[in-house]
Amino acid sequence: MKPVSVVIPAWEARADLALNLPPLLDELERRALGDEVIVVDDGGEDDLAAWIAATFPPPLTFDSARADVRVLRRKKNAGPARAALDGARAAGHELVLILAPAVRVRAGFLAPLVLALQDQSVAAASPRVLGPDGRGLPRLVWRQGLLEVEPAEVEPARSEPADAAYASLAALLARRDELVAGGLDPRFAPGELADVDLSWSWKRAGRRVLTVPASAVDLARGRDAGSGARAIELKSRLLLTWKHLESPEHRREHVEALETRALEALLAGRADELAAIVLALEAEAVR
Repeated sequence: MKPVSVVIPAWEARADLALNLPPLLDELERRALGDEVIVVDDGGEDDLAAWIAATFPPPLTFDSARADVRVLRRKKNAGPARAALDGARAAGHELVLILAPAVRVRAGFLAPLVLALQDQSVAAASPRVLGPDGRGLPRLVWRQGLLEVEPAEVEPARSEPADAAYASLAALLARRDELVAGGLDPRFAPGELADVDLSWSWKRAGRRVLTVPASAVDLARGRDAGSGARAIELKSRLLLTWKHLESPEHRREHVEALETRALEALLAGRADELAAIVLALEAEAVR
């Protein structure tokens, strides 16, 4: 088994880290492989480095297997995708696990992910990420010319790794060099759907992205459903569509659907939705 660098993009996430770092550190101590934890402070104002040093101090002796926790500080907030990439660049190990602060790991979660990446055709592997309702992560579906987000269905019981629609930044294991080389498209800042974009790019290049049922983690909080979050998500869904849509038939269907949606938003006074469409068009224009 190989050691892993765990990268946690964090913005004012003390409460989440206080709950979820201890089980992660316990798991890494059980592994005793020299894993490391890098918390990337994404421009927060809660003095995360000092709090980490006081709450999770380094081991007193070198014979302890407990992982050390270090903090990288970004001066300006850029979102979890950019922060995750900064952490990957600083990682000391070949394998990098991106982990959201709100994720609580379960015992034994890491070994099956590492095992999945022994296959060189696999670019990334994610555990089963279970939300507060016990379901998985939301899924993307193509409906009448638009990508829509739907609640996840209850997944059938599996024992073997399976090809996945995407690997989630909530918990994603990949090779450091491939993460850095592939990057995370900054147009998806502050991070919404950047993981889907990266996964789809890998898959288009003939690589595999897996879900590993033997590994499971829990996501403590659901997604932000506010209007601002919905607008960011719509912008990202449009960019994702334009970047990866190849079928001429789907393109025609999409243009018609987008025209209808923009007109309906205008008539209904949904300014945030219109702004999301404009921002997506501007971002696409500079690509």
